Amino acid sequence: MAQAGNSLAAVIHCAALFPRLALADTDIAAFDRVMAVNLRAAMQLTLLAPPAMREGGSLIFLTSGSGLLSAATDPFQHGFALYGASKAALDRWTAGVAAELAPQGIFASTITPGARIITAERVAEAIVRIAEDRAGTFSGQRLSAATFGEEWD
Repeated sequence: MAQAGNSLAAVIHCAALFPRLALADTDIAAFDRVMAVNLRAAMQLTLLAPPAMREGGSLIFLTSGSGLLSAATDPFQHGFALYGASKAALDRWTAGVAAELAPQGIFASTITPGARIITAERVAEAIVRIAEDRAGTFSGQRLSAATFGEEWD
């Protein structure tokens, strides 16, 4: 969490559990663990951060291409149904709360790092750009770090 003066400026949620589990190995305990870190923690941050963001701010949640329905048929994604479901839910949560937060000057968005095609430094640059945006340009959007500087900046 970044703080400007006495007001929280940005929250970046990047924690995630990424288990590769076949359906036969998936149970409610695994579901609860993955959702607690990948979705519930983001929800808690969304609820707790606004009172500390008196001057507005950014909520940025790292999501994944695994959350896209189109990714489900990719052979690489086999075993990541639970992870993908948590990231799809995170995308939907963020899009849903963005409109409610925007009038307070708090802008929520998700970003997909694209870990296999981009450096960590480039992902960080993209996150900083979103965090510094005080116009709400990216509010409610699902952005790709891989297209930062090309499709958005």
